[in-house]
Amino acid sequence: MGTTEYLEKARNSEKLLNTIVALKSRNLDWEIIITFYTSLQYVDAFLKGKLNFKYDNHKVRNDLIKKHLEKIWSEYSYLYNDGRKARYIAEFQPNPFRVWDYENTYLSNIKGYIIPRLE
Repeated sequence: MGTTEYLEKARNSEKLLNTIVALKSRNLDWEIIITFYTSLQYVDAFLKGKLNFKYDNHKVRNDLIKKHLEKIWSEYSYLYNDGRKARYIAEFQPNPFRVWDYENTYLSNIKGYIIPRLE
């Protein structure tokens, strides 16, 4: 897959996220998961699509983010960690304010940092 395909996946994931948020069902676990995977797809558009890195696991991706996308590492790592908790820890209770921040600030910062670097 190239940059265009990763961007298409990211945009589709954002549409899904916006649809779920608009329903006001506040399924916070899924909102975090989708927000995380949307950010991952933007990251992959840059790392795999533009820089042509080959990897298939989170550890390698995380190391590449720290090296090549250091300015978004903090936001990405919060999404990564809470996304894992939402997927694997049944008793995890997301904070609605933090989820709002993830969707409206963290994802926006990641997208805003990556998109100009794809040109």
